[in-house]
Amino acid sequence: MKIAITGASGMLGTDLIKTLSVDHEIIAICRSNVHKDISDKIKEQKTADVAEKKIIDIIIGSSSDLVIHCAAFTDVDK
Repeated sequence: MKIAITGASGMLGTDLIKTLSVDHEIIAICRSNVHKDISDKIKEQKTADVAEKKIIDIIIGSSSDLVIHCAAFTDVDK
């Protein structure tokens, strides 16, 4: 299965990549590069901010079977 993961460079996204990449192709979608220790576990990486409209085109264009949305606003005090 081809799985797209938003927020792939975050803690939850990173853990999901480590777990799911064993049996699935992973498309990492994040604002920055994924951690070096998991870069070999992903099929491709797309750089995008989920707050931008183009994220929909990126996700649809990835032809993924499943999207797991892990991106989050981290500065909750704002």
